[in-house]
Amino acid sequence: NGCYKAGKKRSKTTGIVKHSTGANNPYLRRYIDDPGNLGENTNNNHWNRPGVSTCVHFMIGKDKAGKVAIYQLLPLDYRCWGCGSGPKGSYNASHVQYEICEDGLTDRKYFEEAFAAAAWLDAYICKKYGLKASSIVSHKEAHEKGYATNHGDCDHWLAKQGKSMDWTREQAEKAMDGPSAGNSVGKDTIPAKDKEEPKKADTAPTSKVEAAKSRDLKLAGTYTVATKTDPLALRAGAGTGKPKVASLAKGSKVQCYGYYTEADGVKWLLVTAGDKNGFVHGGHLKKI
Repeated sequence: NGCYKAGKKRSKTTGIVKHSTGANNPYLRRYIDDPGNLGENTNNNHWNRPGVSTCVHFMIGKDKAGKVAIYQLLPLDYRCWGCGSGPKGSYNASHVQYEICEDGLTDRKYFEEAFAAAAWLDAYICKKYGLKASSIVSHKEAHEKGYATNHGDCDHWLAKQGKSMDWTREQAEKAMDGPSAGNSVGKDTIPAKDKEEPKKADTAPTSKVEAAKSRDLKLAGTYTVATKTDPLALRAGAGTGKPKVASLAKGSKVQCYGYYTEADGVKWLLVTAGDKNGFVHGGHLKKI
């Protein structure tokens, strides 16, 4: 790979950029040439060849046996070719970066395993360079800060599963506090007594948000809450009978990545509102 051959080093390490591949292929062999451990890439379109303009430090995905693994592609002190540049510069010069292999974005088990591995990796990198979890950003967030090209990963995948980048940073903090990420992150912990006797409440934690059932890219974008007077309920699922996660004031902004679930003839959009995710009645939103 040209990035490896260039051999340029970072002058500093101030954070981590988390990517996801954007392709429905969770197997590492798509990107890495290691038939013994990962299986053969019969299309020969992996990254370990000249002319490929991308290379990150790590990738997370499935090995030949179908198990989620972390694979290192570059020495950690190398300047990778990961996020491109923005108007303020490039995080390639200052951040360790990795890709998570996407699947169809609906497999909850793979999502949890892949992001558990990511939390372990975040913790490893943070400890090595003395970083805080707050220094972890997605490619999308890096772009919004002015240091990357305009991509939406991996926020769109997180939103599909009712999660957010704030959740991934929380998982990284848990991994840094414990001896191992594998047993303590990825899945949200619920006390046994709460599983057996759930308490009735008007609100639900973000971890309870259901996965969306459909996607329409025409629905993707930023919206404002367009209720007449009352605040709009952000719910854990599609329908007025689902638990309420939060109340959104009239005029507040939410982000939708095109995911939704239809209930009783109404499209309930899965949106991100600040640090919370949930479903809102599509009829009470106005696209900006």
